[in-house]
Amino acid sequence: KYNDDNAYNLTVIDIVSKYAKVIPITNKTSKKIIKDLDKLLASYSNSIHSSIGISPSNATETTAFNVLFYESKLVKVRLSADKEFQIFKILKHRGKAFSMEYFV
Repeated sequence: KYNDDNAYNLTVIDIVSKYAKVIPITNKTSKKIIKDLDKLLASYSNSIHSSIGISPSNATETTAFNVLFYESKLVKVRLSADKEFQIFKILKHRGKAFSMEYFV
């Protein structure tokens, strides 16, 4: 027995903080998954993430916005009400791949 009867891996990835966790599980019953997710979320909420510098349990909407969005990286757009525009001409891509930040 090399895997201690663990036949599956429960993988959780938080794309905001780039936090990933793998939990070995013996079966895929809903009770087992819920039990393991409860343990994971309890430990996750109290840990400080190095990429954002705060723990999710201490974060408020304001602190999360201040940490995740930097005004210098956002594209500011001034529009008058009488002008027609197409949104894809205004928005600019920032960061890698699907990581985009918009401020309209």
